[in-house]
Amino acid sequence: SHTHTHTHTHTDTRAHHKPPIVAARDSGRASVQLSSIFYRLGRAYRAMGDLDAEKECYKSAVSQGVWTSTEQRPGYLFPGRALPSSPFPHINRTLKNDPKFHDVWRLVSMLEDSSEEIEEEFRRFYSSRHPSLHEDNENIADHGSWRQLIFARNGRLLPQMWRGAGKDGSGDKSERMNSVLANEAENRGGNDDDDNHDEKAPALIEDFPITRQILMFMRKDLSSHLPKGSMEFSILASSSHLRPHCGPSNHRLRLHLPIILPRKPVARIRAGKLTLEWEKGKVLVLDDSYDHEVRQKRVSFHFSFWK
Repeated sequence: SHTHTHTHTHTDTRAHHKPPIVAARDSGRASVQLSSIFYRLGRAYRAMGDLDAEKECYKSAVSQGVWTSTEQRPGYLFPGRALPSSPFPHINRTLKNDPKFHDVWRLVSMLEDSSEEIEEEFRRFYSSRHPSLHEDNENIADHGSWRQLIFARNGRLLPQMWRGAGKDGSGDKSERMNSVLANEAENRGGNDDDDNHDEKAPALIEDFPITRQILMFMRKDLSSHLPKGSMEFSILASSSHLRPHCGPSNHRLRLHLPIILPRKPVARIRAGKLTLEWEKGKVLVLDDSYDHEVRQKRVSFHFSFWK
């Protein structure tokens, strides 16, 4: 007979956290790739509820020079394209006179000047159309609910909002617009979200004449060449909370225009170490590569684009 000797050793599960980090460091990959590894690894730890491992992951990334802070953790780094290090650029006096931000402040002024009209268009559309809203498919809301009415996502117009829209806002059908949407659908493999859309029905965007003018200004003059621009109404239900999270890149800005807020309790947003209260009709500019979270009910109009 043969005698088999089995050696049993206790392995601390935390030891498994180290190898992928060391392997990433030793592989000689560029910081762009390392940033993505740490970003995804941290999100995985959080999804598993292992917050200690998540923190250690971020600390390791900083110690290896991938990020400069555990509070700013973009998944994709773009060398030479980094934004100034500020979670809320609109409160940074230096950036007010920065030429690179000229278009940002121009768009901020347009939004604030039109905030009442944008709110009126949203309320009228929401009460009469009872639209189908996009749900939170990333499970960022850990309490309450978060839904969106989306005009454009990842740089593409959503067909169910725009198909049949006149390019000048007149309500006439636009072959050019339909052609753009068809091309975008073909690039996605031909799977539109609204294959059963009634071509004779007015485009939903026609219910937003003022909002649409601003959308098209941004799309044409600010983000026509950007692959990640998005435009949407963000609807956070009462007593909701969006768990701490980070955006994907270090040179994307998000503009938030709050149009519906509760009197009490006050709706707040935290980014990094700073916490601000939402103010109706006043745009908040966020560098969402910073760790951020949102509390309490609010409806806001969001833009995101790369600078």
